Amino acid sequence: QMARFGTPGPGQTAGPALMMKVPNQHVGLVIGKGGSTIRGIQERTGTRIQIPSQADAGSMPPVRTVTISGVGDAPARAQYEIEALIQTQGH
Repeated sequence: QMARFGTPGPGQTAGPALMMKVPNQHVGLVIGKGGSTIRGIQERTGTRIQIPSQADAGSMPPVRTVTISGVGDAPARAQYEIEALIQTQGH
């Protein structure tokens, strides 16, 4: 069974997008140098991750609501990777 990336193939449906809040100071960590970290997470999990360019209005401390879309449990896996990254390196 080959892992497929990108658009869902026949018989695969994209589930509802998963939203998670990322502390503003950790957004750079999640994106990585030139987008390398977030690209790696997207490729490994077969998801599309969208991070807004600004912190959510009125959030204190500032956070950004990240949208993760993909098939099946892929968004949950991507969320887990992002949370693990923040926990191990976000100090």
